[in-house]
Amino acid sequence: MADFERPQVDEILKLVSVKHRVIRKGPAYPAYKDGNDVDIFCEDAREFARQILHLTIPMTNDGWTIRVSQTDLHIHVDFLRDILILRLDLIDTLDGYKQMILNGGGELGLRMLEWERYPVKEKHLKYIKEKICD
Repeated sequence: MADFERPQVDEILKLVSVKHRVIRKGPAYPAYKDGNDVDIFCEDAREFARQILHLTIPMTNDGWTIRVSQTDLHIHVDFLRDILILRLDLIDTLDGYKQMILNGGGELGLRMLEWERYPVKEKHLKYIKEKICD
């Protein structure tokens, strides 16, 4: 990450060891406009954010601000240079994403409904995570 003109999403993600997958990629991905966010489903959002903070220390010496915040379901990693340039939206739980998953329909939707009704059937949750992370 020697060039700090703009964070390069793919370059940053290659350096993170936490298993992850970009979800809902836009047609121009990995390119983005100022203020865009990139949704990332990962195994451990806190560890993912910690690794990004560590990896981006050189950027902070070059005028960038890297800010981490948390909501109920997400951890945001914001790259700022006077304005928000990029937000990485880290997600490590399926809570609140039923509709998004169901919109995909098919086996994934059925498994999500089954897991919601019977949370002890962890095989469904495992399947959902595998499909999202494939």
